[in-house]
Amino acid sequence: MRRTPSALIFALAIAVPFGAAFLKGEIPTSDAALFEYYGRAIDHGSRLYIDVWDNKLPSIYLANAVLQALFGSYYRLHVLAEAAVAAASVALFARLLVRSGVAAWGIASLALAVLLTVLPLQIDSVENFALPLMLLAFVLAGETAWGRVAAGVALALATTFWLPSLLLLLPLLDRERSVRGRVTLIATAGCTLLVYVGAMLAAFGMPAIAELARSWVAYANMSFAGRARAEGRFGVLVPILTGLVRSGAGLLLASVAAVVRAPRDERERFALIWSGSTLLGALALGNFYEHYFIPLLPASIYTIAVFGTGRRVTVRRIALGAVALYFVWRTVTFDAGAIPASRADAHEKRLTAARVREVAGAGAVIDVDPYEPTIYLNAGAVGEDRFALVPRRIRPPAPPPPATAVVLTRFDADAERAFDARLPTCARIGLNWRIQLLPNAPAAVAARCRASAAR
Repeated sequence: MRRTPSALIFALAIAVPFGAAFLKGEIPTSDAALFEYYGRAIDHGSRLYIDVWDNKLPSIYLANAVLQALFGSYYRLHVLAEAAVAAASVALFARLLVRSGVAAWGIASLALAVLLTVLPLQIDSVENFALPLMLLAFVLAGETAWGRVAAGVALALATTFWLPSLLLLLPLLDRERSVRGRVTLIATAGCTLLVYVGAMLAAFGMPAIAELARSWVAYANMSFAGRARAEGRFGVLVPILTGLVRSGAGLLLASVAAVVRAPRDERERFALIWSGSTLLGALALGNFYEHYFIPLLPASIYTIAVFGTGRRVTVRRIALGAVALYFVWRTVTFDAGAIPASRADAHEKRLTAARVREVAGAGAVIDVDPYEPTIYLNAGAVGEDRFALVPRRIRPPAPPPPATAVVLTRFDADAERAFDARLPTCARIGLNWRIQLLPNAPAAVAARCRASAAR
């Protein structure tokens, strides 16, 4: 009888990701749009890193290529498929909790489902796809010899989505008591990654892989040290706080700090090492985006569930409880405003893309600044070169692109980039967007531009 409430709550937890899918914007935005755009490009014959370029490993683009092949431009179906990935994470987390003897496993699973799928504006990230593989590794490890092999493979595959996933070898190795088991985990994960790298070399060639590796160095230069030099030691705390609020990780970390103590058994030590590894992974790259904290969510919830809240009232618990309440307030108010704002933003980008397609036609070469892959995706447009959709600060050094753009879609908020008054304006969308024509535009495009401007 005791299991019935938890089972019912777990059923609700599995349903939450699918319900949350309908809260998301009508089209993917930001990184999710980039992944979808590259997935579609791959489906249409483009070569990753050669025809289109980004600084991540191929797994996330291949996953989106599968979504594009299955569902095309029906993006609600994409989000439902991504919700199924999140539901798999919730189910695997529940299995881990039950095996660890956590009585409140249903509530803990529901908490993960809410933080994982209700708060984020998009659930198509490298961390979203890596998380079920991480949790699968925990579920499989320690069961049998073949379970350890499968766990090593699962963790290596998670690493091909999100590189800091490899840090979870630490809690896995701590939980594994035999030397043979530890060697099996390390060897299996290492061999799987070697096979993956070999496949990348065969598919893309050494120059492309070397270029990708060099881009990671440039990305690392934008991390904590770089921000500290540019913004001062305390200015760096702003993006950290933002990431903690938007991800919900802030309230979890405050709660963990309120209940944690010296571990009394293997389960509690595993919880601390797991939480520490995921926190290190979230902070290691130094950019503190909210999606970096996704792997920390189940680790923190597990730690709270294992250590328990207890009834003892202390000054530390009161203070950290107040911090947790602060994060609850900040996170809820942010989410309440962010969801409608995200939907409005997605709608504006859809209108902008429709006008671009109307003026320039499908497959037009455009230039959008700042980073707005949503417009490329929905306009069916292409960039000036293979780096066109990548934020300028992380692009590898490359010769200037040829001036082949026929339509220029520009952004003017906060004087980030001024419009060129010398270029004819084909259309205005909202307050911030204009479609402008470059001198080398084909005659048909120029005629459509004049017709659009005359409306």
